[in-house]
Amino acid sequence: MKQYIGGFPELEIFTRSGPGYHAGALALSHARACLSHVISCTQMQHAWIPYYTCNALLEPFEQAGVVCHFYGLTKELALSGAPTQLSQEHYLVYVNYFGLKNSYIHELLAQYENQLLVDNTQDFFAHGYSKGWSFNSARKSFGVPDGGYLYGPADQLGRADQYPVNTDYDASYLLDRLRGAQQQAYAGFVAYERTLSSRPLQISAFSASLLSQIDFPTVVAQRRENFKHYHAQLGALNTLPIELNLDEMPDDTVPFCYPFMPFRGELLDRRMLFEENLFIPTLWPDVLTRQAKGFAWERQLTQAVLPLPVDHRYGFAELDKVIAAIRSQLIFLPHALL
Repeated sequence: MKQYIGGFPELEIFTRSGPGYHAGALALSHARACLSHVISCTQMQHAWIPYYTCNALLEPFEQAGVVCHFYGLTKELALSGAPTQLSQEHYLVYVNYFGLKNSYIHELLAQYENQLLVDNTQDFFAHGYSKGWSFNSARKSFGVPDGGYLYGPADQLGRADQYPVNTDYDASYLLDRLRGAQQQAYAGFVAYERTLSSRPLQISAFSASLLSQIDFPTVVAQRRENFKHYHAQLGALNTLPIELNLDEMPDDTVPFCYPFMPFRGELLDRRMLFEENLFIPTLWPDVLTRQAKGFAWERQLTQAVLPLPVDHRYGFAELDKVIAAIRSQLIFLPHALL
């Protein structure tokens, strides 16, 4: 990059000294860039992918000509219908759902070893494993326009500097939200999402600088405390049959959200929450439009699970507003127990 001397002050880039949070990983531009790099490093021809995921995960495989096969999930979000053994050119992708499936991932690593790809886009804080591949997405957890960290077998991982640095990013929607223009910011966010590609690039200097300034221990602690608060208030109403007691999970568990699935949760009106400035997304609407038969449980998850925000921007006061708004709707659902 050219150096220009003099003129008006630019946005300054700072980087803390010492290894970053993901030292040892390849710092690439996006999760899809990480996947494209994995495909280029392996002899992959087939990929087993959970039906309960977004279409963006499929894009790198489809562009590389890798044949995709869907598998289902049990009620506990474990594999259902996936092969127990993989031939040499087959790989299996598993999503660390809500950042809560770390224990199960270690079981899968023992089974599939280096043919397992862990999608940690819902767990930015997970480091690499002794076997297998894993990648995350900084954009899912922090206000940055790009960033994904890839871990893998040392003899196959390669180097990030074989790719140019990402300069084709847009941070304007982040600045719009910072100044309070929420609708404009969201429109910009959606438009920017559509421009993202699977081309491998290094993380931008802009995002690398912002990420280097984050107090990660504080962020982790806040996420865990927020998750516990939700569970204390809503746990008795949560029908999602997975472990949600954070005290019984591994110490390195950092939740992405609190996945709340009330009885008949598909009837909850997210628009009413939106009108109260509570933005609870649907994970993932792509599931409902796919033409594959079956996968009723995955469709139910998409419609009924509310991923309640637990991130470091919020304290108990904000969480209680979310809880109150949800409880006010639950009263009117059939057989709600309040």
